[in-house]
Amino acid sequence: MSISIQNISKNFGGFRALDDVSLEIPGGGLVALLGPSGCGKTTLLRIIAGLERADSGRILFDGEDASSRDVRDQRVGFVFQHYALFRHMSVFENVAFGLRVKPKASRKNAEEIRERVHALLRLVQLDWAGERFPSQLSGGQRQRVALARALAVEPKVLLLDEPFGALDAKVRRELRRWLRKLHNEIHVTSVFVTHDQEEALEVSDKVAVLNRGRVEQYGAPYEVYHKPATQFVHEFLGHTNQLDGFIERGRARFGEIEVAALEYARVERAPAVGYVRPFDLDVRTENNGGASIPARISYVYAIGPLVRLECERDGDGARFEAEMVAQKFEALNVSEGSRVFLAPKNIRVFSAEAAPAGDQSRSAPGFGPGEGI
Repeated sequence: MSISIQNISKNFGGFRALDDVSLEIPGGGLVALLGPSGCGKTTLLRIIAGLERADSGRILFDGEDASSRDVRDQRVGFVFQHYALFRHMSVFENVAFGLRVKPKASRKNAEEIRERVHALLRLVQLDWAGERFPSQLSGGQRQRVALARALAVEPKVLLLDEPFGALDAKVRRELRRWLRKLHNEIHVTSVFVTHDQEEALEVSDKVAVLNRGRVEQYGAPYEVYHKPATQFVHEFLGHTNQLDGFIERGRARFGEIEVAALEYARVERAPAVGYVRPFDLDVRTENNGGASIPARISYVYAIGPLVRLECERDGDGARFEAEMVAQKFEALNVSEGSRVFLAPKNIRVFSAEAAPAGDQSRSAPGFGPGEGI
């Protein structure tokens, strides 16, 4: 079932939770609503579910206005962060609950309910736990029971609100991979809310990044991470380094570093910000005659196969992070206190005071041979 979110706005008193939000979610897709606390993602999920009413705009399921349907008729499954399981019921009865309370005309008989529940418990790999109670299960197992219960009524749309938020990091990683595999098997249109960037990028087909009630960017995980449309998206997703400078007639200058910024070709002069991911900072022990940032290593973080260097720029002490594989770090033969030169391989350029001529989500060409001053 496809979901069309058209110009949704929602206010709570004087607070604007959603501001003209529009998204198209294809049937069978798995979409993440990602953003900081208070950005409107849970409000949007509740409006899709029919648990909240929008002040304006509409939600269409397969082209039909969902606001004209009773919530019970929308065939939406909802999974909450804190499971919301019935503690006095066994796992089997928790999963069967939605089937037992259906109107008599559409209710399955006892044998059909039993077969359906056992099939779902096998699907979520808990067929051995039917007679246990929620208190006898781990957090990850309880969340899988909650998912089985949501799937029991054969929803056309599955909505998940921070489904792994109450779990520890290791269990979260295991469950999100399991959810991705499960979705590939059942192909139910799914929307989940999270503030965990890694979770959204790893699990979803598409990510909608929300900020202050508006969609900053909507696209595939690779696109929103590597081609951020706005400064907010770049700063919110992963680590980044910031360079302050200016743009002038299609060129961006950050100290000794200059790159093309063709989308600002008509701008006479305006302040600009350049962003460089840690893995896009090439660390050298010699200047090699190119434009670079002279700095000293202040701290070394060894993170498994990766090494992250925290560096302080000469002169003003501005901090930069560089990231590389452990083999390269060993070859550089540097340590805390070593003097290095940081050469950006790719800079994303934004200006809050100048409008780009085209799509601002386009990348500024990377810094390389012939691009320096």
